[in-house]
Amino acid sequence: MLAAQPLLRLRTRQFDPVAVTPFAARKALLRQRRLPRAPGVSHLIVQFHSQPSADQVAALTARGATVLGYVPDFAVSVAAPDRIDFSGLGVRWAGVLPARDKLSPLLVNAGDTASAAYYLIEFYPDVDMGVARMLVLGAGLQLQENPDLAPNHLLVLGDPARAVQLANWDEVSYIFPASPELIAGVPVRACAGALTAEGQVSQDIPLIGDGWDGPGLGAADLLYAVTSLTPQLGASAAQAEIVRAFNEWAKYAKLTFTQTTAATGPHTLNVLFAQGDHGDGYPFVPGVLAHTFFPAPPNPEPIAGDLHFND
Repeated sequence: MLAAQPLLRLRTRQFDPVAVTPFAARKALLRQRRLPRAPGVSHLIVQFHSQPSADQVAALTARGATVLGYVPDFAVSVAAPDRIDFSGLGVRWAGVLPARDKLSPLLVNAGDTASAAYYLIEFYPDVDMGVARMLVLGAGLQLQENPDLAPNHLLVLGDPARAVQLANWDEVSYIFPASPELIAGVPVRACAGALTAEGQVSQDIPLIGDGWDGPGLGAADLLYAVTSLTPQLGASAAQAEIVRAFNEWAKYAKLTFTQTTAATGPHTLNVLFAQGDHGDGYPFVPGVLAHTFFPAPPNPEPIAGDLHFND
């Protein structure tokens, strides 16, 4: 039954890709324009029959693919050679995203608007941003410099029809309206998306899995452990702020938070301050204040749900 099949879950829609475009292992499905930065390489979604194991991801990488992020359910975003062979990897489907799936639902009728508007163009993280700028300027759009953008984002101003046409380029991952704060030049911090064991989740993903509570329950009793604090703040003040944040969260979601000393237990959020490479595969770099990990699934315990702050 279709309902039993793993779906791709995007902001634009949820669908079974096999039902839409049957998968043939050696077909590149090259329907999008691309710049000649990397001839023979395309950005694809690769969906497995179940949650991909570390061995499956490693085998995919060994065949020339670069994993860029996670796509629910059971899929990863990759940059891969056009002639890559997916056989024997447990791959259910692979292909490019249609341009319509790269447009925020708020832009459905953007091409019908005559007045210029501001947009954020998100490029795949492996794309050279010099190439990205060339693509935007070639489309007749104006670049708006802003120091608070994510590394793979560009703020542009221009004709809506020209902006949405950028979705036809392979290098573009997602296009969405700019916030009033960005437009006004108000200092903000970019939120690049939560993390999974298979990589970051991009702006075009609305939700991941059912969470710890399971399907349809909408409530969870969670534990948290504070394993390291920063000498730059008083310990009691830092812990009080963490508790205040959890209490604020619980006002709007059916969650309870209870402190524990067992940081690696199930349903436990490990809160810590760290610098640089701190063992989770996502070293802190300048400009990144913090990151957090989705719960299980898709993340395994004990990293599931953990919150790391850049010291």
